[in-house]
Amino acid sequence: MTDIARIRRWFADELRYTVPVKSLAVVEAFATVPREQFLDAGPWTLKTGQGRVETPDADPAHIYHDVLVPLDEAKDLNNGSPSLWAELFDALDIQTGESIIHIGVGRGYYTAILAELTGPSGHVTGIEIEPRLALLARGALAGWTQIDLIEGDGFTEQFDPCDVIVLSAGVSHFPARWLNALKPNGRIMVPLTVDGEWPTPDGTGTWRGGFGKILLATKRDQSISARFVRQCGFVNCVGGHALEIEDRLRQSFQRDDAYKIKSLRQSDEARNDSCWFDAGGWWLSSRDLAH
Repeated sequence: MTDIARIRRWFADELRYTVPVKSLAVVEAFATVPREQFLDAGPWTLKTGQGRVETPDADPAHIYHDVLVPLDEAKDLNNGSPSLWAELFDALDIQTGESIIHIGVGRGYYTAILAELTGPSGHVTGIEIEPRLALLARGALAGWTQIDLIEGDGFTEQFDPCDVIVLSAGVSHFPARWLNALKPNGRIMVPLTVDGEWPTPDGTGTWRGGFGKILLATKRDQSISARFVRQCGFVNCVGGHALEIEDRLRQSFQRDDAYKIKSLRQSDEARNDSCWFDAGGWWLSSRDLAH
């Protein structure tokens, strides 16, 4: 085992206790995928909870920590928080052979981890709207033959039936056809966020983007269970915020009772007093699937 492989293994094992992660498959995926392959050449600027750190050189060992690595400073795009995504992938419980749609690929690091989770018998469709990022991701992901990368808009692309949909940007809503694309027992994980200016973790400034909670919904026969996994902050998804819907979501978050969410209902079900948030084509309910 090379030194960097040993460091990557330590990094993945550490995530088991940082989050914690229950799935050994998630740990193995983080131990396998080379993070440096999805970044510009070092040295790097690392964004920590206490501010920025400049690495002294281009040794990839520096980026195997639970820190953000910027991809495009002008657009505030970064490589994402490993502990956040380890937690989310753990909650998704991805199985070997499943079909996955990943919207907002960026440079492709977490798309590669999804590919490791579903394995060679599975399939991942990655969608990235930024042409430069899509080009870079296509090159970096060339070694995973189970990945197809599309340069396009996840809000307008047509999806084949799939087991999992993952969105890596904040939205106030998403199309009901995403739900319709899910196979039985299919899961969708989406950051529901409201746009604003928020304090940085180190308290030294502000950042502009979406802040809210990550929704996990699971199709069960003709019903869909739902719950919020955790708070989150994400860049805004292009086309993913509609002012009227976002205002309703902001009011729902202000009630501070998101823990009540138990199910997601389709538009043909009559709204009732259990409606926590109405996204237009679907709504979140505080009632479980039996009611």
